[in-house]
Amino acid sequence: MSDKKIGTLAWAKETGGRLHPTQLEAVMREMLKAQARALADVSKPAREAIAKMDLDLIRIPDSALAKKVESHVSKLSPAPLTNHVYRTFYWGALLAQADGVRIEDEELFYVTSLLHDLGVTDQHRCAHDHIGDFSVDSGFAAHDFLVGEGVEEERAEAAAQAIILHVQIVGEEFGTMAKYLQDGAWTDLSCLRASEIPVGQAKRVFKQHPALNIREMFGAFAMEEITKRPDTRFAVAAQAGQHVGAPQLYPWPDRPEKIG
Repeated sequence: MSDKKIGTLAWAKETGGRLHPTQLEAVMREMLKAQARALADVSKPAREAIAKMDLDLIRIPDSALAKKVESHVSKLSPAPLTNHVYRTFYWGALLAQADGVRIEDEELFYVTSLLHDLGVTDQHRCAHDHIGDFSVDSGFAAHDFLVGEGVEEERAEAAAQAIILHVQIVGEEFGTMAKYLQDGAWTDLSCLRASEIPVGQAKRVFKQHPALNIREMFGAFAMEEITKRPDTRFAVAAQAGQHVGAPQLYPWPDRPEKIG
């Protein structure tokens, strides 16, 4: 597999996150296929695993790095966005439980989840003129912050790549952190695996980190992004979501309910 495959850190550094016109249709097809797979009926073994999801088993890191990231994110992000990144972490961790998967670096997954939308904030949005994708802004900003806090380059690059990848649907070929960051973020805003979250667990997360007006806020941001940057994976993902109708599938996040 090439290290410059679409969505990787190497690809983002080379292209700034912009797709060549010849790639747009292929990326759309792959996203539609991936969404269809993710939205397929959940198998009986998976439902049995889902029933065992337990928020109390999720460990919140108590490290100095985690606390610095929490402070950094709360200073830069409005409350709806801050709550979204925390919910992203919880959904990703719960879905990993359901899949029977252990995320390799739990501390890094936590801080990466919290940092994954820095490119939406005023400080980092469109921070580089050549960058055509807010996820790339987010990944680069997260990388620089983590390195500045003494995180090893390899871990900082892993965080950046997972963040850059989160606007497209990926499997575990890029590692469990990238897979469950994407699952968590898409579950929160596009309802991709929302039906798998037990209602009791969902209500607890929303009580601690309420949705507020994240739908309206992110919807306005998305429309602006799509208009200004139509040649990006985010624009393609938004169109794929419209084709599949994912946001309309569940009463989520305002009334989290188990479907099926």
